[in-house]
Amino acid sequence: MRPALLIALLLFPAPLAAQDLLSRLEGLYRPAYPEYADWNCRALGQDGGAVGIRDGMLVGTENACALTTPTPVRGMNAMLFDSTCNGEGVRYDGGRVMLMTSPAGLYLVRDGSAVEWQRC
Repeated sequence: MRPALLIALLLFPAPLAAQDLLSRLEGLYRPAYPEYADWNCRALGQDGGAVGIRDGMLVGTENACALTTPTPVRGMNAMLFDSTCNGEGVRYDGGRVMLMTSPAGLYLVRDGSAVEWQRC
């Protein structure tokens, strides 16, 4: 391994770990609950379509949030992010978001709520 790369890995492990987790979680999902079984996995970000993670963005129904400031969660395969969102023409602070792998796909945790998304 090149010395410069080794130094970068030692000095900046969190962004690399965050990028690794985001790349593993990138893709299309639907809520992992029976009442959402009819959601399709084709139309990203639309009612009844897929939700997902793409290019560092958390894409929900008619909104998208940029995920920044990655912080690893010790002892868990999870990462905390700050989020800045856009939805229906309005930009807003999306707060802290935790993404964690789950057997079906991922858990998405925000203040006061946790949902599981099933990979499409």
